[in-house]
Amino acid sequence: MDLFLLSLAGGLIALDTTAVLQGLISQPLISGIILGWLTGNIALGLHMGLLLQLLWLNQLPVGAAKIPEGNLASIIAVIVTIRLDVFFGNSQNILILLVILYALFISWLGMSITTFIRNGNGRLLNFVLRTLKKDHIHIISGVHSGSILMQFILHTAVIFTAVLIGQRVIHEILLVLPAGWNNIARYIELGVIGSGVGLTLALYKDKKDMLFLLLGAALGLLFIFVM
Repeated sequence: MDLFLLSLAGGLIALDTTAVLQGLISQPLISGIILGWLTGNIALGLHMGLLLQLLWLNQLPVGAAKIPEGNLASIIAVIVTIRLDVFFGNSQNILILLVILYALFISWLGMSITTFIRNGNGRLLNFVLRTLKKDHIHIISGVHSGSILMQFILHTAVIFTAVLIGQRVIHEILLVLPAGWNNIARYIELGVIGSGVGLTLALYKDKKDMLFLLLGAALGLLFIFVM
């Protein structure tokens, strides 16, 4: 699938984080599956989505909280991985390692984008308040729709640019790395899974939450057994 079309799809998915719906479609696990389906590689999309979900499982964009832009970074990471897997399928472990490092960098950089959007929303709010005083109520729907459109355009541009840069940089790195590094890099997934488990356990601080944790673990084991 063309990168521009993938970026448009990614831009739409990213809106779900805070601007539209908030139906968890933008979570790495779900967005990874969607992007994998669009590119004809659902297995790899699910694989990357699961790993990236574990990294940001305890991050919630609640209120004015300033958190890493994990959802946007995951969309970029999944697209980069799927596009490079065509050429470096035999070095998938080191590819995943490099993409995860790139995703962490993008998520940190993405906090600046979030701050930029919030500042813009603040200015829009002041504008809306001034128009309400003039009884121009109809302007509210236009401002709301326009802000969502601008956020979609911004996310799409960021995804397109970040994928191009990440794909080029990681491609060049993979060309010069020794083939033996791929075997060493296979432990990255264990590290990510371990980190994800630790971050998840940190969410269950109260004893009353332990029931949900045990129930979830039991259902997960049952799912693995059935599959």
